[in-house]
Amino acid sequence: MQIIDKLLTAGSVHGRTGKKLVPQGIVVHYVGNPNSTAEANRNYFENGSSGNYVSAHYVIGLKGEIVQCIPDNEVAQHAGKAYGAQWTVQALKNNSEFLGIENCHQDSAGKFNEKTYASLVELVVYLCEKFKLDSKKIYRHYDVTGKRCPLYYVKNQGEWQAFLDLIDAKLQEKNNQEEENGKEEDSEMVTKTNIKIDGKIYEVNRILKDDKNYIELREFEKAGYKVSYDNVSKIPAISK
Repeated sequence: MQIIDKLLTAGSVHGRTGKKLVPQGIVVHYVGNPNSTAEANRNYFENGSSGNYVSAHYVIGLKGEIVQCIPDNEVAQHAGKAYGAQWTVQALKNNSEFLGIENCHQDSAGKFNEKTYASLVELVVYLCEKFKLDSKKIYRHYDVTGKRCPLYYVKNQGEWQAFLDLIDAKLQEKNNQEEENGKEEDSEMVTKTNIKIDGKIYEVNRILKDDKNYIELREFEKAGYKVSYDNVSKIPAISK
């Protein structure tokens, strides 16, 4: 995954207040401007967003490019307005708690194309791992303010749930891989043992792995053997 750093200029008129953030969740948006680019939306924030002074941490483009506008440890102005009385209290907290990801879309329906969707999944998984989050901490803009954004995934709850399920599966896959790697590391143990070489007993390191015993060739140097690598035959060589 490649993240393109194009951070906004510091200052509230650019949607970058500099206030500190410890992310507790992620809010997914759509840009609401069909067929626009990630850079164009980033520049919209930079230029004051028509007096709205809004921003997001990331914008994902139609080609899957990921542009970062605000550092992860700073507040972005992406979800602070309530669209109904029931969201008033939550909206006051959103920007101080959540990362915001804007996504470009090709038409007014607002469905993300394959490249945008794939980058969104990859980015969300990365952020979940980075900040110890899970799918329960991933929200649509709609879920925390009442705004019908991202529109397609508000109208199609099943598609949104499929996205969350995919995030869960990806996180579980990574967790399983980490556990497997840990088991592989734990399965190797080094102990001391004795071996007899030319009638004499020497104490050497024994490697226990997968129920098998291994002794490094270098241990033969204790018995006066020379251990080297034969560049001609391309194999290790042991000689007196």
